[in-house]
Amino acid sequence: MGCGVARGEGGAWGPLPYHSRRYPTGAFAFRDAPRAWLWGTMAVAVLARVGLSLVGHNFDFESYEIVADIVRQGKTVYAETGRYNYGPLWFYVLAGLKALSGEGFRVALAFFLAATDCAIAGMLWHKRRALAAICFLLAPIGMWISGFHGQFDNVAVALALASILCFEGKPGQPRNWRATIGLCIGLAISLTMKHVCIFFPLWLAFREKTWGRRLVVLVVPIALFLASFSPFIVREAVDNLNDEAIAQVQTVARRYPTYLRQPGTLKEDADYQALKAKIPATLGIAKNVFAYQSGRYPILWKDILPAMSLRVVPAFVLFIGALIWLGWMTRHLPLLEALAVYCGGMVCLSSSCAIQYFAIPILFTVCFPSWWSLAYNLVGLPLCIVARYGLGMGSRRSAFLADLAILFLALALLQVVRTLHQCTRPAQPSH
Repeated sequence: MGCGVARGEGGAWGPLPYHSRRYPTGAFAFRDAPRAWLWGTMAVAVLARVGLSLVGHNFDFESYEIVADIVRQGKTVYAETGRYNYGPLWFYVLAGLKALSGEGFRVALAFFLAATDCAIAGMLWHKRRALAAICFLLAPIGMWISGFHGQFDNVAVALALASILCFEGKPGQPRNWRATIGLCIGLAISLTMKHVCIFFPLWLAFREKTWGRRLVVLVVPIALFLASFSPFIVREAVDNLNDEAIAQVQTVARRYPTYLRQPGTLKEDADYQALKAKIPATLGIAKNVFAYQSGRYPILWKDILPAMSLRVVPAFVLFIGALIWLGWMTRHLPLLEALAVYCGGMVCLSSSCAIQYFAIPILFTVCFPSWWSLAYNLVGLPLCIVARYGLGMGSRRSAFLADLAILFLALALLQVVRTLHQCTRPAQPSH
């Protein structure tokens, strides 16, 4: 039994990256399904997400309103509030939606996120994954996160997916330099929206054949992402930095590890407070974007490892190591499938997890169908309802459901890696 890559086999979910008993092909020919199915599902998905937005909102939406007002007043978001932890592109989107919708900002945001989900489904449909596109739109976790929570991880994933589809090149042939640079720019835009795919350039580097290309795909997206903050930093540096301020910056930089371990010491540090008055945007970027942690809740690692071992080897180190291993194991997959596995691994292996992150792996679960993927999506709906305001604000039920969802996701990932290992293993000589 061989892999389906070379033969281009497909089935209900479109062309699969490999063929095995667990991923049968040719059972249902949904690849050429009527386009009306997609449009009908899109209509249902948009209505469901907009309807959920009318149920209520949480802390994140209140932050969006604050951020949109700051931008419309011509002020710098990073200097004015600590309730923004992303690249600059998203706050311009928020300001635009608020300017266009006024009092209907809540519904406009839900409609924009629903349209983004439809765009992802449309790209899956374009790649002849009709049933995957429909299931993506109907996934209950995605509906809840885009509708009620208003989280925009899907926008970053959509931008990364679009850049892959535009610049992936022909199957079996290396990308030219123009396509490689285009892919890097597309990923940089995705990171500037939200840095969900911050480690994906490393996965791309594993796939390249020369060190020059590896360096380009690894460095260019990250460099462009970092450069997106430069207008806010340079403006403050030109206006406010002098010899005294530079000395204070050096002092604060030396104390930075202490700030990470003991965040409360920032309020008592005279040098930091003096700098905060001079370069508030720069410090806001450092503190609220690059040093921000959404909550140290390593679900998988605390479930499978003793607590003592996590004190010796931090969960973040395990997360990075496991993600690198997963990227290496999937380096032969087509780029779309690799991005899908990345979305699953980012949440499953993460050293910190929040309820909104559970929408990110939906792309993985629909691209790699299995009973474990189905179970993840089924558990997701009660999890979102129980932990509607966050994993830490629910009950033991939310913790149990989160553990169960991550367990199902881990088993789905292991199943994919196991099948890939079987496909890439050298064939045994016949006797």
